[in-house]
Amino acid sequence: MKKINNKKLLYYTYFLLSDLKIVQNLWKQLTGQEFRVSANKLTLLNSLPLLIDQVQVDNLDYSVFIYGNYLILEMLRETEEGFQTAITELEATVIATVTLIDDPKARLGETIILVSDNWLDSTEIVHQEVIETDSLFGPLHFVKTLNDEERHYYSVNTTLQIGEGLTGLRRFLPLMDKKIFIHNAKMRYIRQRTSQIINEADAIEQTVSQILLSSNAVRNNQPLTDVLEIEIEHLSKNYGILASYYRLLRESQGILDNSLILVTREARRIYGGRVQVNLQDYLAVCKNTTREVIQASERVNLIMGEIKAAIEVIRTQVDLLRSKESVELQHQFKKIMDQNTALQEKSLSLQVAAGFVEFIVIAYYSFSFWKYQSDPVIFDRIPGPLTFLVACAFAGVSVICTHQLAHERRFTKGLALSTAVIIALLALMAVLSSGLLF
Repeated sequence: MKKINNKKLLYYTYFLLSDLKIVQNLWKQLTGQEFRVSANKLTLLNSLPLLIDQVQVDNLDYSVFIYGNYLILEMLRETEEGFQTAITELEATVIATVTLIDDPKARLGETIILVSDNWLDSTEIVHQEVIETDSLFGPLHFVKTLNDEERHYYSVNTTLQIGEGLTGLRRFLPLMDKKIFIHNAKMRYIRQRTSQIINEADAIEQTVSQILLSSNAVRNNQPLTDVLEIEIEHLSKNYGILASYYRLLRESQGILDNSLILVTREARRIYGGRVQVNLQDYLAVCKNTTREVIQASERVNLIMGEIKAAIEVIRTQVDLLRSKESVELQHQFKKIMDQNTALQEKSLSLQVAAGFVEFIVIAYYSFSFWKYQSDPVIFDRIPGPLTFLVACAFAGVSVICTHQLAHERRFTKGLALSTAVIIALLALMAVLSSGLLF
């Protein structure tokens, strides 16, 4: 790198290696030349930035470096005017070209180092405050402005430099600032996402409260158990949503922690073991962001517990209602069974009565028919008890046979036996009527 003296302005901007074509186009617009990157330089892992190309155009020195998966564009401008004039000219030329080429915006941020043998005059740049730090290369001031999200200003007093001085700052400050820009972008995105998650989690919590308060309501003439089942399904869906949010928040915490480790690692190259002291305010912001994510994850986890408890409560209600319905069904079933038993008893009584009537009718007509078909003299010689027994036996077996035929509806052994007995009784009647025995 070219040695610089007196009042100078250093400008850095950062790109991902995947935006190489944008950087090549930008380089051509700024220098009028093209640079080609060898495959070896793109794949080489270096602990320090590797210079790809360097060109001087008028009073501007341009350099482009590769560091890991990033490209760093450096511009050095010596100036005899105030820094505000130099920055205005820089914005009208270099930064305007960068903005024009970089569409959509690919660069990660911008760093401007203001170098002089005195500290920056408070009238030269509109700023909010100056944060003093003590680096390994001498005092270093961070000039806080309203545009800190996209551009960082640093002020260097060359008369107070030690060690490698400005050379060391040029080597390591862009590396730290690049990590800070990346970490800031992650914090902004995660803060926004965390805020949205909290808002949705609060809305879900309110929904849970409303469900618990109205869980005993009957909607659209639906049974209460059906309503509760719908509420359980709704709560389960919300639980799944919060579970995914919880995983996102845990991942966000890991992302912030790992990103801050990288920032701290690069900061040690500038501040050594005094990173916590020199970056106290910035690290406090980082830790506060991480704490917000942790609190959000705890909040989401708490609401998940509430939903789980609500599901258990409603499921218990459903079980109780199901049990109550089951008991009612059992009572109704018992009542029906009792009614059925009573009907069966009545039916049995009617069947017995009908069977008895049938027996009397058959006995009467069979006896009358037997007497009508027999010789009166012979029939009178048959003992009365015998005719009575034969007629009753014939009537009884006939009733049994007809009932078997009605229930079985097929020829069985019992039906065959009944039929045989009927035939035998008819034969006995015929023998008795013939007078062979009496």
